[in-house]
Formats: sequence, structure tokens, C-alpha cells
Amino acid sequence: MGWGWQYNWNSLVRRFPHIATSLLLSLSACTKAKPIEPAAPRTVVLTWHASPDTISYNIYRASAPSNEYRKIGVSNDTSYSDAPVPGRSSVFYTVTSVNKNGESEPSKRLVVSIP
Repeated sequence: MGWGWQYNWNSLVRRFPHIATSLLLSLSACTKAKPIEPAAPRTVVLTWHASPDTISYNIYRASAPSNEYRKIGVSNDTSYSDAPVPGRSSVFYTVTSVNKNGESEPSKRLVVSIP
């Protein structure tokens, strides 16, 4: 039996072979839905183009576009690996650059859909 299926069985049963009576036997069963297993955590690797005179980059993440972005890391080069990221979700990122004058405005939002 598969998960989440309904099965029906119909059978004609003759109770007495020499008497013309019969009984229609119907059975049905329904399997339980297969439990959804939690998705394995994933790693998201972000890369971007260098900005002149940058000392470091700050990486921010949110779980929804309207949520506040939270700083999750700092990178001294043009990439960052974010892990663990929950599966079956969408994650929103922005990156800022930091130089001797301070922190830049956030980059455009990047949306990553995790299977």
C-alpha cells in the first residue's frame, strides 16, 4: 500500500453453493498520510562583485521580505557561506560594504528558495 491512498475491495461471496443466494462483501482501507520529514539543512553560498576601497562586507539575512534583516556575518572577500539554512523555506539576503568612511547602503535584496 502506498501513502495517503484509499483502497476498496469488492468480493462476491456465495454462502451455499446449491442455493442461489450471495453476499457482496465490501471492504475499504485508507492509509495514513506519509509523515513529512524535516528538510535537511542546506548551505547557501553568496558571491558578489568587489567594491573599490572595501575593507570588509557585512551579510544580512531575513526570513521574510518585510522582516528586519539581521547581521549574520562578515567577509573580507567577495563570498560568504551561510549554514545551516532551513530547508523548504525562502531566505532573503542583503550585503553592505565597509570602508574607511563607514558602511554602505544595503545591496538589492536577493531571494533564495531552499528546496
